[in-house]
Amino acid sequence: NTSNRDHAALVFKADCITPFDSDSYFTIGTTTPTSSAPDGFIQFNTTLEMNITAINGTKYWNAFTDGTRGGWVEACIETYLQFTDDLNLGNDEAVQKVTFKNNVFNISVSLTATYDVDNVSVVRETANREGLTTDYSEFITAYLCADTDPYAAPLTGSTYNQGDQITVCVTDESGGIVQVEEFVDLVVSQEGITDYNFILNTLYNPDITTPECLDATASERRVCIAKIRALARFF
Repeated sequence: NTSNRDHAALVFKADCITPFDSDSYFTIGTTTPTSSAPDGFIQFNTTLEMNITAINGTKYWNAFTDGTRGGWVEACIETYLQFTDDLNLGNDEAVQKVTFKNNVFNISVSLTATYDVDNVSVVRETANREGLTTDYSEFITAYLCADTDPYAAPLTGSTYNQGDQITVCVTDESGGIVQVEEFVDLVVSQEGITDYNFILNTLYNPDITTPECLDATASERRVCIAKIRALARFF
């Protein structure tokens, strides 16, 4: 599963940094989502095609040493999420990677097999580089609060009208294991209408959203506050 944001893929040499010196060796892409659910996650496939004719005999091609005709190549596949910065914040590149995952593949090709069609079998070994995602969500608590006293007991039974300010507080209950740093995404959902992103990849519209964080003190934990406006779409 991955976030249902814009995604893409690249191919590098085994160091996962340096591109190959020719675009003719590999063709990489991602498919449209193969499945999705209303939980913000999707599944898709990353496809890689290798041009044996182009890469055979290059410095990237490693011939088998047991006398078998053929060889192997290492390539790093990078799959990443991205967003387009269209707020004119003065950044040099509009499209930015949000997060990425690298996998290094050893692709072996035997040139002794008999084929009925013009293709080869590709063997992918288990990747020797893996990203690690640790879920600390059980230590994080979010609640409706008063912006004048975010440490007070959560608000309950509140009724909001169009244009009202809604204040959301987020803090931790981890005993020092984790600490809330900022809002990356803030999505409001309501049955029957499309979700609305008040904050997306830390970007927000200051006309309707005001995030801030208060540093921890000797007696209080760090808390982040988001003040949002109740839009007409929810009424």
